[in-house]
Amino acid sequence: MDDLIKGRRTAKFAVTVFSVNNVINIKNDLSPEEKNRKIKEAAHLICGIFKHSPVFRLSNDEFAAISKESDYVHLDELINNLELFNEKNTASNDMVIAFGTARFENDPDVNSVYERAVKNLKENYNESKTA
Repeated sequence: MDDLIKGRRTAKFAVTVFSVNNVINIKNDLSPEEKNRKIKEAAHLICGIFKHSPVFRLSNDEFAAISKESDYVHLDELINNLELFNEKNTASNDMVIAFGTARFENDPDVNSVYERAVKNLKENYNESKTA
């Protein structure tokens, strides 16, 4: 994809990074199996919302999606669905999925888009902790 970006022939896309909160840190009473089940639930939810985007597991509780075409066009709606999920789960002190999104904006490479998404994730995470 970086070759396409450098040649400026790339289609519109966005990168969204996710971090599953309240499973490892808050739910200390969960067994390792239960924590894994929660992580799998988070992956299933992310894949269910971002149906037309490849979703990648980055680490134990972090994921990324690359949205193009239909998911890119409906990105605000997808993010809203995730925000609604988080609002419901925040009220019950259950699993919350922090996220950050960045759209390609003539960036020099995919990593630049990813880094902006990570920055947005950190801001989203910090805001959710102070809310």
